[in-house]
Amino acid sequence: MMHLESILKVRMGLKECTAVAAYALERDEVYLDLLEFVEHGNDVQAMKASWVMGHIRRLNQTQSLKYQDKLIQLLQQSSIGGVQRELLKSLEGLTLNEANEAALLNFAWSGAVNMQYDIAVRYLCLRILRFFSKRFPELREELKSIEAMQREKTDRFP
Repeated sequence: MMHLESILKVRMGLKECTAVAAYALERDEVYLDLLEFVEHGNDVQAMKASWVMGHIRRLNQTQSLKYQDKLIQLLQQSSIGGVQRELLKSLEGLTLNEANEAALLNFAWSGAVNMQYDIAVRYLCLRILRFFSKRFPELREELKSIEAMQREKTDRFP
């Protein structure tokens, strides 16, 4: 039995993150606990739980796809840049249902142009928009203008 509360703390390193991710892949209840920590935990727990979820997505898409509704909801609710970044990683490249795809596109769109977001969040939003632009060519011109605007404002936007 894994006690997430004692693991999701400031000094949690990559080794613990990877171990929890592997453990959660085998157990839906652990993934549900991670979602709970993102939603109701303190800032550190939310950041660490979302970090684990990003790793889970890299290992296997199953849980991210299964809980896409909740991931989208948490992404829209979160105000912590690190949590937003990891939730975006959890959703990136997945074949989402239509409503969630639209919600992710909307978040990525506003996130890419909003200078209040962390640069890492804006970068991931841009990556997600580039991914969608392969399917929706009409996004390409808009993307070019966003990239140009960001470069002008920050002089370092990817």
